[in-house]
Amino acid sequence: MDSPRRLQRDLIWYLTSVALVRGETWSEFNEGDVSDTAVSPPPDPHRFRLGQHMEKMLQAWIEQSDNYTLIDHNLQVFEGQRTVGEFDFLVQVENGDIEHWEAAIKFYLGTGDRTIAANWYGPNTTDRLDKKLARLDQHQLRLGDHPAARALLHDLGIRIARSRCLMKGRLFHPWDSERIQPDSINPSHEHGWWLTKSAFPSTLASTDNRFVYLPKSLWLAPLEVDDATTVMDANELTTMLDRDTTEQATHLAVLNDKGEINRGFVVDDRWLARTAAP
Repeated sequence: MDSPRRLQRDLIWYLTSVALVRGETWSEFNEGDVSDTAVSPPPDPHRFRLGQHMEKMLQAWIEQSDNYTLIDHNLQVFEGQRTVGEFDFLVQVENGDIEHWEAAIKFYLGTGDRTIAANWYGPNTTDRLDKKLARLDQHQLRLGDHPAARALLHDLGIRIARSRCLMKGRLFHPWDSERIQPDSINPSHEHGWWLTKSAFPSTLASTDNRFVYLPKSLWLAPLEVDDATTVMDANELTTMLDRDTTEQATHLAVLNDKGEINRGFVVDDRWLARTAAP
């Protein structure tokens, strides 16, 4: 699961997939600039954190790139005893400018009127698209304007030319529905489906497809044959979904003989109640 090839594919997917938010054209890199990067596996797979994994991959790519120089990363800004914020990456680009890169990896399921950002929830329902976009726009990308940040950067001899957001991920639309998203979202976004546990028997369970449960370490690049995974049929998946320990939103990939067809979430009544989704 954390083979060198898998880690490299995750990095390629993260860098070359389309940005979730419109206008972030800067974030699509050339795969040739990515494919030679050596990425270290997570030190403890049992305490895997997807955001930390993504940031470490991005750091490795910047450090091994011929086009960029890593000035600093996770640079915290304090005002007295209070933490104001943190610069994810300060990077010197080819023309000599220093840029602030804010990195994010997000997955949201759309409910109700999907043109409204507040109706997009994460598998953990406390995470919501509108909140994340507001946090990025109003705080994280404006950190360099804060007096404490300006003072710190001045002391370090750093002048930020621009801030950019590298926000990747997928949006998951209700099963068998058209793709509808807020105006701020890239219409070409990476996407998948979601459906309720009660709807599973009459949809995916009625097919000859096979299924793979996706832990967070497999949430980025699509599956390939060298990924060590356990393949289930519909009956085996139904048994798994019926366990009391199953997550509120279970991430799955659907396979045929040629590999992964698509991926999505099966959600239970707890997730539905917390989102008020129909």
